[in-house]
Formats: sequence, C-alpha cells, structure tokens
Amino acid sequence: MAIVKLLVAHGANVEIPTENGNTALMWAAFVGNTRVVEYLLSLGANVAHYNRDGTIPRLRYIGYSAIDLAISRMQYQSALLLYKSGAKLRKIEEYRTIVRAIFDLDKFMENLLAKKEVADETTFYIQKRKFSAKKSMNYSKGSGPGGGHAGDVEAVLQQGVELPSGAHGGAQRTSPR
Repeated sequence: MAIVKLLVAHGANVEIPTENGNTALMWAAFVGNTRVVEYLLSLGANVAHYNRDGTIPRLRYIGYSAIDLAISRMQYQSALLLYKSGAKLRKIEEYRTIVRAIFDLDKFMENLLAKKEVADETTFYIQKRKFSAKKSMNYSKGSGPGGGHAGDVEAVLQQGVELPSGAHGGAQRTSPR
C-alpha cells in the first residue's frame, strides 16, 4: 500500500493500462487487495474500464472489468467495494465459465447483489464437495484442462485431505491452515 501511495504522490497515473489493458484497480481486485482497491476508488479509478486481452489466468474471453476479475477469483470484499462504487455486473451465467467449481457462485452473487458484508471469502467454499488431490496437483503443474490451477490445490490443502502416494513424496495427511 505504501508503494502505491508513493507512486501516486510522485505523479503516477493509476489509469494507464498494461499492454493487456489491465489497470492498477483491475490487478488489485484480481488479487483481492481491498486496501489498494479502496484507495484507488477514493482517487476516482474507473470501474467501467475493460481489458482487451484474454490471457489473464482462468479467463477465456476478451474484455473483463475489475469486478469481473474480482469475481473470477472469488475476491468478495473487492467485488463488493467495486459494486458499491457503481461497477456493472454481467449475467450470472457468464461468470460460471470463469469461477472455480469449488465456490458457491450463487451464494456469492446473492450476497453481492444485497451488498452484504461477510467475514471472509471462505463463506463461499462448497464444503460438501469431494476433491481429488491427485487431479488438482496435476492441474497445478499445468496438465489437464486449463492447467496451472494452483488455487484449486490451495483450497484442497486448506480443507485437509489424504494425498495419494507420489504427491509430495508419499501419502500424508495435510491439515487445514
């Protein structure tokens, strides 16, 4: 946060996009840095800006806004700040293609539309789902559809699972963090 404020104090334009069309607000929303999102919104950052590149992780289409990026990563607090600041939502069906199956998108959107405060994003984990640690570990390494699903592995590890032999050097029980 201090670096962002320092850059702004020295004249940095927070609206200048990267070559892919992403602004500072979009990146802060994507990673869930609510302090930076809030600060950039206080400076008048544009919530209606859309990127122009489909190479952002887990996104399959061109043209996403900061709130789209926050929702794609289930960054509820960032999405709520953006929504309260006038960011426009897509139809829920459009978000289904970019949100991980381990999250309850319906519950997320219901809370967002009602502008409800929640304790944290774990509110939206689907607790009853059975995970395949081996499949998630392979995806995290880049194999499987989409590849590189490190967040899925993180969710599996947070819930505590029995890892199959060969994952992390042999079978072991992981504890939720």
